[in-house]
Amino acid sequence: MKRLFQNKLCLIICICLLACSVPVISYATSTQDKLNEAIKEKNEMKDKQDDIEDEIDDLKSEKKSLTKKLKKLETQLEEVSANLESLEEQIDVKEGEIEETLLALDEARKTEEYQYQCLKLRIQQMYEQGDMDYINAFLNASFNDVLNFNEYMNAMTEFDQRLLHEYEEIRIYIEGEEERLTAEKEELDALRDEAEAEQHRVSEIIAEMNSTIADYADQIEEAEKEAKAYEEAIKQKNKDI
Repeated sequence: MKRLFQNKLCLIICICLLACSVPVISYATSTQDKLNEAIKEKNEMKDKQDDIEDEIDDLKSEKKSLTKKLKKLETQLEEVSANLESLEEQIDVKEGEIEETLLALDEARKTEEYQYQCLKLRIQQMYEQGDMDYINAFLNASFNDVLNFNEYMNAMTEFDQRLLHEYEEIRIYIEGEEERLTAEKEELDALRDEAEAEQHRVSEIIAEMNSTIADYADQIEEAEKEAKAYEEAIKQKNKDI
């Protein structure tokens, strides 16, 4: 009888222990699953954070490279602008020289025309009045006086012709100077057009590059915020773990 009681007591104790152990095992299993899931989530967040930080490094590298190129372009633009300013000054000077040359050419043509008219008038007067002059010379003067008069008239004619020839040479020279200055100005105008086109091209590139650099800066800022958010989330996840 006593032994039967002991057997029943042992059976009851085993049943109680078995009943108590089931929830503990189930709870331990649930906790471990949650822990594993938290670790997995933390690792995934860490991977994403690393990817974002790599992306930030790439963006910063691109931004740095573009900034260096931008500085070179800005230096190039300064040189082009300085060259353009110099060309503008040279063109202004050349235009002034052309204007002065045109005035001198106009004056030379007027002088040449005046000298030519004077020569024609003197020759006309000489031939119109020549017979009477010679008759008077023969009647009222010696032979030597007549010769001197002829020499004087020939000398005057030669002098007028020489002056006319000189004015003609001056006019031709000034016309040549006008052509030379005009050609030089055309060359300067072509150089100015090229400089303006280059200035416009470099300015557009600089504007586009500034826009790209600003876009990179915005992307870096957003990526850094996202990386910071992952960093805080990982810290919180570590606390939870």
